[in-house]
Amino acid sequence: MPLVDYPDSEEELLPPARSPKKRKLDSPPPSNDASRPSVSALPPLPSSFHDLYSSSTRLSTHDDPALHGGRKRLVPHVEGNWAAHVYLEWHPDATETEKLQNLVSAARPPNPSAPQPQPQPTIHSLLTNDLGVALPLHISLSRPLILQTDQKDAFLTSMTSALTHSGVKPFTVSPTSLVWHPNDGGSRYFLVLRLARP
Repeated sequence: MPLVDYPDSEEELLPPARSPKKRKLDSPPPSNDASRPSVSALPPLPSSFHDLYSSSTRLSTHDDPALHGGRKRLVPHVEGNWAAHVYLEWHPDATETEKLQNLVSAARPPNPSAPQPQPQPTIHSLLTNDLGVALPLHISLSRPLILQTDQKDAFLTSMTSALTHSGVKPFTVSPTSLVWHPNDGGSRYFLVLRLARP
């Protein structure tokens, strides 16, 4: 059975059906945005939505730099080991995002295509993914650590329990400086906002 029933060349084509007459509107549609529902009136998205369109999802169990922007691992991947770190997630608002984008733009060379006396580093923004979707940033609370498969669920449970019972309330942080922070191998640097301890 075909998906679309096209007439055979021998069959006679029927004249096209008349389209219904368009009705004239009594008044033009409202031109302002007052008739649209407010964005703030919408329910919040679940936190898992922010990772839904992430382009760096691991697709294989062996080291493949193509899956993470050409970066090479400092600690080789071992089946059953999980790289982890403890952090607070931060979703910058529109004003904060604009300021962060300005910082990244200021850090880039003014004209990367012009001849340079020495090679210029490539600066990748972590503010959005390849599709332009805003990504959450994070406030690191630990160095990277390796968990084995049988440790990761227990670690997450104990951290969640400790935070739930800690009595820590929401707090505000203030940036104190902007620095380039190297990874352990010195092969990559991160533009980092250092924060005052609340």
